[in-house]
Amino acid sequence: MKLSLIAISIALTARTAAASNPMAVSDANNHAESSNPFNDGDLPGYNPNRRIVKYKDGAGHAAATKAASQIHVEINSQNLVAATIPEQAVRGLVNNPHIEYVEEDPPRYLARMTSSHSLRGYDYETMVANEDGIQDKHRKLLEIIPYGVGMVNANKVTDLGKKKVCIIDSGYSGTHPDLPHTSTGTPAVDGEDDQDWDTDLCGHGTHVAGTIAALTNNDKGVMGVTDNTSLFIVKVFGDTTVGSCDWSYSSDLISAIVQCQNQGQADVINMSLGGTRSIKSEKTAMDEAYASGVLLVAAAGNDGNNRQHYPASYNSVLSVAAVDSAGARASFSQRNSQVDVGAPGVAVFSTVHEPGGNCTVDNTGYFVSPMEYSGTGTKSGLLINCGLGHTDSTCTGNDAAGKVCLIERGTHSFAEKADQCKAAGGIAAIIWNNVEGGLSGTLGSSEGAWIPTVSASMADGLVLKQSQIGKMAQVSVSGPIDTYGYMDGTSMASPHVAGVAALIWSHKEEATAVEVRNALQVTASGGGERIDDDLGYGIIDAEAAVAYLTGATLSPTSSSTPAGTPSTTPDESSPSKAPTTCLPGGDSCGDKPCCNGCHTNGKWSGTCKN
Repeated sequence: MKLSLIAISIALTARTAAASNPMAVSDANNHAESSNPFNDGDLPGYNPNRRIVKYKDGAGHAAATKAASQIHVEINSQNLVAATIPEQAVRGLVNNPHIEYVEEDPPRYLARMTSSHSLRGYDYETMVANEDGIQDKHRKLLEIIPYGVGMVNANKVTDLGKKKVCIIDSGYSGTHPDLPHTSTGTPAVDGEDDQDWDTDLCGHGTHVAGTIAALTNNDKGVMGVTDNTSLFIVKVFGDTTVGSCDWSYSSDLISAIVQCQNQGQADVINMSLGGTRSIKSEKTAMDEAYASGVLLVAAAGNDGNNRQHYPASYNSVLSVAAVDSAGARASFSQRNSQVDVGAPGVAVFSTVHEPGGNCTVDNTGYFVSPMEYSGTGTKSGLLINCGLGHTDSTCTGNDAAGKVCLIERGTHSFAEKADQCKAAGGIAAIIWNNVEGGLSGTLGSSEGAWIPTVSASMADGLVLKQSQIGKMAQVSVSGPIDTYGYMDGTSMASPHVAGVAALIWSHKEEATAVEVRNALQVTASGGGERIDDDLGYGIIDAEAAVAYLTGATLSPTSSSTPAGTPSTTPDESSPSKAPTTCLPGGDSCGDKPCCNGCHTNGKWSGTCKN
């Protein structure tokens, strides 16, 4: 059980896989995959000699920089240098009295879950929706309330502003019409990145930002959890060199945390990234950020097991599990003693900047998602049923020349299906899902001249198969555009919590990060008690949390504190204990006993313990 709140956070994601990500759905029925697609040593471009050096003084800094063959990141406020240091030089540094320690600089991943729910690439000018979601294909897109906003009751709380969320991710589409153009940020911290913070080559950061702060009452797109919260963006993924959209280094994350505090003056930090190995310098940075009054929020991880991911599993970080629209834990979501709360993370609809896809058949539009590495362009031809599409003779009538192939998912890879369509003379392919929901996938490689290939939901696929064969179809795939899409993952759950934290905090500016975290946990669906390792204290509730934080009439029937003494290991000293929260009407315990009683370690007590 998490007894304290001091550390850093992972955020893991679910979306169509990128070029270098072997996790992408490429065959018939793969669904949840590991959030870490690589062994670290197999990462393209991974540097095993990249280390983090903690120095004690100027002499230590000089020794660290002298031993380095290349310096990557310097974080002066933490007395840290991340550099390439040969093994022989490491031994010398370890024995140097001016050096506190030398440790690895492990990867942190923008891990992409693959899921049958994930869709992308909708043109917002042609999308349509009603108040219940995307259903009516004959109307222009109106602003919708994603189910997650309603599930956490964010739409029942007014955002008073005055709070800022820092998003550490893959950047931000500064041109998206449904995102605030007043956001600020900083480029990636590695120095090897030549991309600006307000560009997003991966689409992930833009999706996270939309969940937190998509514009409200603009008659288009989606509504965010907040509508008056400032954003500060620190980009650590999506450059053209190290890791690109797949991964970065822990030292980049540490530097980003510092930038969120110093440049961003952030109250809340959302981290959609992570890895399975904890390190001392990362933990210390998170502990210090939380102790200074910043609330840290991170995704619990997407491996679907009980392994702890970092930074989410540090005590100072609010670890967020994912649930679906019915409130059930997502199958991919981590379950362990460090999970604090749950939030929507399955088929989350938000802003993206990604390749766009469109499809019309007999003048009716259908929602489609470009396959990874799909060819681009617009192709028109009669729609032909090609069954499972695993041979070039499976199309009805064996005459696919100049036609658009409709292919069912199953049996063979998407690449084989697209290849067979092309071999039969087809000019474009629509691959529809064989299970409920949409589909995202990959053709596996950029090599080869792929025809435009898109995916469609099972519902749309059945309509096309049953009533549209032989009618004129048009499929188009374009380069990255500002649009909307679905993603799955604890990466999507985390921004719901970060946004709600800023939302309720705006109603009591003087509250501490500990108090805000406490309000989120004790008012979650568990009724103030930790439910289990799946969802911790349960699904968050903005309406109940703001009432609890401000002392309004709503209050939990029971309560337990999320704060406490961080766990320690023999080589780590424990940070100072967070204040224990007293009963309503009492004073903060701080370092002194409470006179009115308090709750400690999940139990109410008339006598406080320091």
